[in-house]
Amino acid sequence: MATACCGDTCSITTTEFADATALGHSFTIDLTSNEIDVRAFSSGTYGDWLACSASGTITFNSYVRPQVDVNDVVTFAGNVCSEAISFPTVVSGQSINVDAKGVVEFTTTLRLTGSGTIT
Repeated sequence: MATACCGDTCSITTTEFADATALGHSFTIDLTSNEIDVRAFSSGTYGDWLACSASGTITFNSYVRPQVDVNDVVTFAGNVCSEAISFPTVVSGQSINVDAKGVVEFTTTLRLTGSGTIT
């Protein structure tokens, strides 16, 4: 039977920060690739696709604004259950979200710049 688990930490780190690290409270990692339809070159059936050009983004949410700018190079680190995740990234965007109760949340979007590690 599958067991549910919770992520327990996430951070982004760069030499750009005064204290070097910004802690977050949630994150989303999307790993993708372009797909090329190769059905015309083989069987012509479902599932004949070639995945190439790996890419991905990480959405990092925090209650304190990370002191980063677009194009800053940062390292993302997160924990999901018993696995540690780390990716080299570059900041591609940042937004400030305020809800009806006045709670401010900062969303920093990171673009993967290389292969990550999951241990």
